[in-house]
Amino acid sequence: MNTLNPDEICANYIAIFGQKDGPVIQHITQQVANLALRWRVFLYLYCGPHERVNTLNESSGFIAKMLHDLIWDDTLLRIRQLSDHAKQWKGENLSLPHLVTIAKKKGIDLSSEYQSTAEICAPARAFVDKRIAHLDLAHVLGDIQTDVNRAQTTEAVKAICRFVRTFHSWVRNCQFSLMPLTFPDETQFLLRLYQGVQSEKVLEAAARQAFMDQHWTQAGVSLGYKRPDIPEWVHERDDPLGDI
Repeated sequence: MNTLNPDEICANYIAIFGQKDGPVIQHITQQVANLALRWRVFLYLYCGPHERVNTLNESSGFIAKMLHDLIWDDTLLRIRQLSDHAKQWKGENLSLPHLVTIAKKKGIDLSSEYQSTAEICAPARAFVDKRIAHLDLAHVLGDIQTDVNRAQTTEAVKAICRFVRTFHSWVRNCQFSLMPLTFPDETQFLLRLYQGVQSEKVLEAAARQAFMDQHWTQAGVSLGYKRPDIPEWVHERDDPLGDI
């Protein structure tokens, strides 16, 4: 198996599709692969066994919820971007319709496949327009409701991935894998959180026992006060926001 760096991949696309279309295909494919990877992280962390979400909540409920919302909103926004029109006002967008145009130059019609993809992306697009890209007042006040659920988001991501893979299959005559074959970082991330939470539970139990035994210094150390295994930089906090 040959491994190409990004410049070599781009040169390959340019050799086949030209100076303009080659980089467009490369960047769209990269964006879609990144979309799939981000949603895979979300599904792993928040849509699997309850123990996964419990570990995140035990680490920090607020941060767990914030990450949940940030990853989901980011995914929806990327779906919206990739399903934009290729041309908007006087400029152009990096979006899937470019692949339809490029395919036509090779005598292949992907318009029906893209239309099906766009229809699946419609709930995500509507939600982004009213709740992320803009804060529509009627929606904020609850007078109008526009929702998108996890299943619809997953279907949109899968539809976009299918479309790009279809492009590579029909136009480039190759089977393209969008998901990187690497050790999943999200597993390592959660594993270390879990190990940390478990060790802290042991220390909290020791602190409770020390309080019951009136060993105040030992109890304070167990709860993190001048604990030798915790570096000082963990507790140090800059305040760049100041008094707002």
